[in-house]
Amino acid sequence: MLSLKSIWTIWKGDWKPKTNEERTIPLCDEALDILKGLFNNRKSKWVFSNTEIPVRSIQKSLKTASEKAGLTKHVTPNMIRHTFATHALWAGADIKSVMDIMGHKNIETTNRYLHSIPETLKRTVQLVQNLKSVKPLETGGSEK
Repeated sequence: MLSLKSIWTIWKGDWKPKTNEERTIPLCDEALDILKGLFNNRKSKWVFSNTEIPVRSIQKSLKTASEKAGLTKHVTPNMIRHTFATHALWAGADIKSVMDIMGHKNIETTNRYLHSIPETLKRTVQLVQNLKSVKPLETGGSEK
């Protein structure tokens, strides 16, 4: 079911989603607000173009946008995908959900986005420390 807080990736002309499949991707409230603002302030019928010609090159548009933002590093669409996946995993998202949002067919592809950072390592150790007050489960076997 398509929600008002999601986008639907579909084949359009010579463009197709990376996995060759159409899918629905949920949006966070902030992304939805940004898209609504862009839609309401558009200068043509297209949200991402100021002319009557639609955007044909995401890479070129991203380059223009990053230059206007004052970024000196070359930015690619895949960098944005990678950043999203990495941040979602760092924030505690489960890997299966990230895999589905990214459109990956194989969990190993999503595993490439897993990186340890000091904060998550510390949080992992803290989880084990928090178990000290939990008694081990009975296994049902007899002790020798």
